[in-house]
Amino acid sequence: SNAPIKTDVLTELGTNDFSYLIPITGYYCVAAINPPFEGEHNNFEMIVNFHNAYGSLPASQIPLLSLYGLLGVVYAVCLFIYLFPVFKHRSELLLLQKYLAGFFVFLTIEDILTWSLYEIQNNNKKYPLPGGIQFYIVFVSILNAFKISFSLFLLLVISLGYGIVYTKLPRKVMNVCKIICGLHFLFSAAAAWFSYHASQSQPIGSTTSTGRASDGFDTDSIIGILISIPMMILFM
Repeated sequence: SNAPIKTDVLTELGTNDFSYLIPITGYYCVAAINPPFEGEHNNFEMIVNFHNAYGSLPASQIPLLSLYGLLGVVYAVCLFIYLFPVFKHRSELLLLQKYLAGFFVFLTIEDILTWSLYEIQNNNKKYPLPGGIQFYIVFVSILNAFKISFSLFLLLVISLGYGIVYTKLPRKVMNVCKIICGLHFLFSAAAAWFSYHASQSQPIGSTTSTGRASDGFDTDSIIGILISIPMMILFM
């Protein structure tokens, strides 16, 4: 291709705000030389980061930005429509219906926060991830795990007749449901954290280290499998 050649002299540590725009898909290379320093060769290390134009998320997760944003709007509209009759007939509601209304509010908030997490990760250009983003990942992972586990809990108790056939379930049955959903919550939180944390596509070190990239992929795959096995057992 006829791509321009850009050169620069780096005299300071850091990013030096040096970037190169790649408008056309193709093969590009980076060359660096170290001039002699006081009669001896000057050794140095340099990290080259090929940053995607659309952001820091992998291409497969870019549609999630629009998806969660759209779901947030749909959830919010449906929530207001649903809460109007709930508020109007609040004195006639069963306890289970109140739980469902509260859970609907939680789902809407959780979806908006999930969208904001993807937006923050996509705009992040710092690596390793800043502490604030890592904390937010943990926070959203907990919310996501609670959503899944509480959905399972509602499914279990409703299928057993709670709030419809029986006003209360036997304590032993309810405790079993709580234990199952509690374990499910722990593994779901770990799986969600792993998913959000692995979605950051920026490298740990040099992008030319193929051995490191391969080892990281294998390790991540093993962790994902170890997290998924207990969840599959709980669903069986």
